Amino acid sequence: NQASSCIHCVLSFQLYEILARTPYGSLKKGEVGIDRLLSEQVFTAAYPLHEGGFQLQTPPVPPECLRLRQILYGYWAQWSCWRRYQPLDHIREYFGEKIALYFAWLGFYNGWLLPASIMGTLIFLFGFWLMSSDVPAKEVCDSGNTFIMCPICNICSYWNYSSICVSYKAGVLFDNGGTVFLSVFISLWAVTFLEYWKRTCSALSHRWDCSDFQEIE
Repeated sequence: NQASSCIHCVLSFQLYEILARTPYGSLKKGEVGIDRLLSEQVFTAAYPLHEGGFQLQTPPVPPECLRLRQILYGYWAQWSCWRRYQPLDHIREYFGEKIALYFAWLGFYNGWLLPASIMGTLIFLFGFWLMSSDVPAKEVCDSGNTFIMCPICNICSYWNYSSICVSYKAGVLFDNGGTVFLSVFISLWAVTFLEYWKRTCSALSHRWDCSDFQEIE
């Protein structure tokens, strides 16, 4: 069963590669492959057959005895596996380079979001501390009916200076020196993230031999 399953998987992959690379019209016009036919809605769907059941065997067996789909299901597609690194080579072998690069970008992006989220949380907490300790904010909110302000238009009435307490505190929370620092930090973080992702993407494309792949419109 194991040998027949592997043969079936290899044949399905080879068949899909043949369908993806075979021209059906003019090569100069890019009329090549099943993907072009799908984009032109000649076919509604096309996909290789997957392996059989994906449940892990009982009792547990060594990972080298599992099929590729079972490995992905048991060691990747589970909520309990969120701490582990993604098996990108297995994903690429099973789903192809496009899907593997997508999950590589997703994992890379989530990893780089960690320092940005920590810095944003610290700045947000700093804004709360500043809002509670800001002397002008306390004076505005504690003024009560002491300061009566003139109308701001011809048909407007007089208003209490303390009525802007909430908006003033919100301004202190989101508009302070910490948010200026955060904006500079995020700008540098975005540039650094983009450059490191280009490097990682180039390394993966070179390792998987798909550097010269181009989209066929």
